Amino acid sequence: MTPQKTILFTLVGCFVILSVLRETGIISLGFYKSEFNSTSHAMWNGGSTKVTFGDTKPQPKIKNTDISIVVLMGKDTLYKEINKLSSIVITINSLQTGSLWIPLYKSVKFSAVGTAELDNVSMKRANSSQSVSKLNLSGRLTITGVVSITGMCSYRDAKKLIENIVVENFKAKSKDYFLSVEPEFLQNLASIKNAGR
Repeated sequence: MTPQKTILFTLVGCFVILSVLRETGIISLGFYKSEFNSTSHAMWNGGSTKVTFGDTKPQPKIKNTDISIVVLMGKDTLYKEINKLSSIVITINSLQTGSLWIPLYKSVKFSAVGTAELDNVSMKRANSSQSVSKLNLSGRLTITGVVSITGMCSYRDAKKLIENIVVENFKAKSKDYFLSVEPEFLQNLASIKNAGR
């Protein structure tokens, strides 16, 4: 075997070994650039009814940005932001991607569907006939897009990158929705959260 072939086989062997170690997570090499383009849609259903307590303390002013958001996928919590109001829980029901195993360049279509729920059940205060009315809200969030990754990016890193795109989008869609809700809905939400303590 000539020295040139030996060098070539050594380089190819090192590249294959590094690729396998990177894909299995034994070593972490991430030198890549990514770009994405996506479209998304959100549909919300729900509303509120009056909240009544016999001896309710006045609630502080609530802002539309005080909503708490939790994003789940399977058993994993991908994002959690706890604020003054009850949490809207977004569950990513499906996340589909193309092939993420291709080394050095990946151009992958992805899509995800999530459901958002804010469900506060009716409660009664002890020693009172007054009750809290039920507030509920649900939504369906969808996103489709394409991500292009150039460089050394493992399957796990590419999947995490797509998950982050979906989480950021669903979080932004939820916050946008709450910027448009009536102040009374937020005050009722605060009353229920505080009454449940």
